[in-house]
Amino acid sequence: MSDLQCAATLLLARHGEAEHESDRLPDARRGLTAAGREQARALGRSLAGARVAVVYTSPLSQAVETAELVAAQTGAGVVVREGLEEQSVGGLLSELADLHRGETVVTVLDIGAIRTTVPALTGLPDGFVSTHPVPHASVVEIVVDGDGWVLRDWPGPG
Repeated sequence: MSDLQCAATLLLARHGEAEHESDRLPDARRGLTAAGREQARALGRSLAGARVAVVYTSPLSQAVETAELVAAQTGAGVVVREGLEEQSVGGLLSELADLHRGETVVTVLDIGAIRTTVPALTGLPDGFVSTHPVPHASVVEIVVDGDGWVLRDWPGPG
């Protein structure tokens, strides 16, 4: 990460509720349920005033669909990035933070990526993520600048 002091705000969004996993539909191809689509639209509406520069998404179908619905509400473009479907995406998030100093970006991720990456970047205590769930289509807000990563908001009760 560069040493610039201008902060980047990363909104790590969990995708909306997806269709249940089945033998005939692999995880990467599961779309959103009707409830998941409404969750994603509601998330987009809640971010409409956030001046989102871009919505990044993993290539997973449920993430792409969520990103497109969020982008439709915020007016931001969607960029599919390989690697955001991995469990630990800290390096890629650092790259995105460097690209978007002074801006707010959304990254749509799977819950596994959020659970493993946020504690590693922000120093959350062990066990925090297991006792503080991240609901579908909700956001973990992280701010990053030359001084490091700061968790600004975790969904639900603190």
